[in-house]
Amino acid sequence: MKCPFLEEEIVRSCKAFPIKKLIPSSNSDKISLCLSEDYVNCSEYCEFAQIKVDVRNMKMKCPLLEQETVRYCKAFPIKKSIPSSISDELSLCLGEDYVLCSVYKKFSKIKEDIMKTETQKVRGNVKFFPPGYWHICKVLSCSACPYESVCVAASNTERKVSFIDGFALVDDLYYHPKHIWVMPRKDGTIRIGLDDFAKKLLGNVTGLNFPDNEKKIKESEYVWDVKCGERNAKLCSPIAGMIKRSNKKLIEKASILNEDPYDNWLCVLDPSDLENSLKGFLIGDEAKSWLEMEADRLHYRVESDIGVTVADGGALIHTVEKVETSEWERLVKDFLLTTD
Repeated sequence: MKCPFLEEEIVRSCKAFPIKKLIPSSNSDKISLCLSEDYVNCSEYCEFAQIKVDVRNMKMKCPLLEQETVRYCKAFPIKKSIPSSISDELSLCLGEDYVLCSVYKKFSKIKEDIMKTETQKVRGNVKFFPPGYWHICKVLSCSACPYESVCVAASNTERKVSFIDGFALVDDLYYHPKHIWVMPRKDGTIRIGLDDFAKKLLGNVTGLNFPDNEKKIKESEYVWDVKCGERNAKLCSPIAGMIKRSNKKLIEKASILNEDPYDNWLCVLDPSDLENSLKGFLIGDEAKSWLEMEADRLHYRVESDIGVTVADGGALIHTVEKVETSEWERLVKDFLLTTD
């Protein structure tokens, strides 16, 4: 038995590079220069090979490319990757004593409270909670839970969630290419919100300014001012129409957007022409493929332009906090629907 918050992944690094950067193998598989005979054209390889070692007989991949398995705690505020050869000695994480860990206690208690709150909203009184059920809950996706048939949290209102490179994607929503989701409703209105990619790229949201109800807006018109500490992002609506109402919960406490961007929608809109407006949106498998490409594009931008490695979407928020405001503004403008 081991701690449910202990994650493991395979990473690669270049032993010739001055600073050791750990890149998940799922991403480094795309680094063709290191994994093919073309590695001989790499400047780092050429310099290192001349000084350190004779590698003339190596042909298929760069001999300076190292691979190792690391572990990290997904409940810890900062992702720290530890080689498995060292973490094997962390008996607290790998044995039944993980329940004594202060981080585990805090995080599992938060998950338990969230599940109880959501269950009470869905089914009323709490009647059944199997021990440790919050460890395996995946954003209230009951179809992924072995207790689905008996747990009162299971309901017809569950969301089917996919995870693409660490970014959550609710399967039945429509996604604008600039990371805003839309959910059509039976009365002809739509809900609009930010996807998980946008939320993590923005960082820690501390404030939101909303438009007045009954205000008519045009497509790509500035609507929301998102405050992220000392930073601001001016976001636009992907669809024209009339604002019927904004999310009261976000008006009262904008920071809850950090908890779940899909549950905490921005506004309800009465669209001018929904059918034609949705033609440029993505849904289902098409949305998953698009998000995977967006994740790759973001990794490349952050690693090549900023020089910081992002393991996955889960670690992005910590990276965003480190970059200069000017670079953050360029990333937001490139990936999100903002004003010029």
